[in-house]
Amino acid sequence: MIERRSVRNAQNRVLALEFVGDLGATAFALVLAYALRFKTFLVNYGNADPHQQIEPYFPLLVIAIGFFMCTFAYLGMYSNRRILHIHRNVTSIVKGSTFWLFLFLSLSLAIKFEPQVSRVFVAFSYLSVIATLVMWRWLLHKMLLKSPWLPELQQRVVILGSNETAIEIAAAVNQDEHLPYFINGYVGEPSPAIEDSIHIENLGPESSLDSIFENSDTDILIVTEQNVTNERMVKIASLCEKHHVEFKITPSSFQVFLSGLQLQNVSGVPILGIEELPINRFINRILKRWVDIMGALIGLVASTPIMLVLGLLTKRENSGPVFFHQERVGERGRTFKMIKLRSMKAGAESEDHLNQSTLREDPRVLRIGRTMRQWNLDELPQFWNVLKGDMSLVGPRPERLFHVEKLVDEIPHYGVRHIVKPGLTGWAQINGLRGDTDLIERIQYDIFYIENWSYWMDFYILMMTFFKKKNAY
Repeated sequence: MIERRSVRNAQNRVLALEFVGDLGATAFALVLAYALRFKTFLVNYGNADPHQQIEPYFPLLVIAIGFFMCTFAYLGMYSNRRILHIHRNVTSIVKGSTFWLFLFLSLSLAIKFEPQVSRVFVAFSYLSVIATLVMWRWLLHKMLLKSPWLPELQQRVVILGSNETAIEIAAAVNQDEHLPYFINGYVGEPSPAIEDSIHIENLGPESSLDSIFENSDTDILIVTEQNVTNERMVKIASLCEKHHVEFKITPSSFQVFLSGLQLQNVSGVPILGIEELPINRFINRILKRWVDIMGALIGLVASTPIMLVLGLLTKRENSGPVFFHQERVGERGRTFKMIKLRSMKAGAESEDHLNQSTLREDPRVLRIGRTMRQWNLDELPQFWNVLKGDMSLVGPRPERLFHVEKLVDEIPHYGVRHIVKPGLTGWAQINGLRGDTDLIERIQYDIFYIENWSYWMDFYILMMTFFKKKNAY
């Protein structure tokens, strides 16, 4: 089984390569368009200046490159789900370039550019960007298909059902020359027909789906069975959520209405699935990570004197270490060591299993610790966790492993909060849902944040963290 960390690393390397390659290809295409317009016989057509130099065009070229890259990112080209989907990426290249062309032509009617931009150059730019990017992406795709990274870039599919639709999907995936998916097997009653015709193995009955996800590397579950009851569908979807598996169904088996479902395809076969959330899009992850790094560096420098004073006061009140290390669950269920300023008596963590959160008037909390907790000062060392990449400045608060293992089976949709990095602060915290408060409501706030994330929302949460102290104890 491929390690999920190695999969994520391979995907991130390829996405970074795609972004840098697109950036270079776009710049090359615009320079090529300039050369064709002003340095070949085409300069004789129209009113082009044969002595036109490229230097005055540089600011406009930089803006154009930036606009192209932002448009491509907005269209989802830097998503790990689309690495091997060459046709969808080519479509996005054409869409993004066409949007740029019409936007520029519209602006040129309202704004006088300096220097004046040749419309023939703009037309050449449009065509050269499409041609250059398509050629680059096609070559990259061919290289990836032959690279040792291919198994880590493919999305691994499990099919629930052994009917004709299951055979159709599996056959389409196996025949897809672009190899974006790999069939792990099917779940349900053993079927000689499906095993003989497309040679995939039976992974077990539906009742063992939980253990199948636990012991196999699965990215997507496709439900092909007919007449699936709502109760059964919800149970299957909950298992997918728990194990971070994408849940998809064939339209004919669609029995319930879920917002956010869009018609997609797997190797040409129509299915219904949930599109990627904005917070997980490649460009947004890059920008959010950049903000995290800058914020963590500033936070560490600014908070070091405060942590020194608080550390001395803590040692004075109760002997023991200044810092408190504890294993918490992060993105995709990975564990990490979270750092806090110790706000309780030494050894108080031995009683953590008794309650999910710190109780009000907890006798273990020090006097200085209560002040630290009220103002979130005990969280200051977590800027180091943010800098390391274990956490983000904003996100759902991380929990201990034994609490997660218990809560994931007790609270509906609890696992959703682990599709993003945990945060130093979060939407639930600034709304007073911390400490000994309603866990279900807290999870609802975490899910709301994940579904509605934006840069402005992160900024608002960071600002409100300093003023919202309800249930901080």
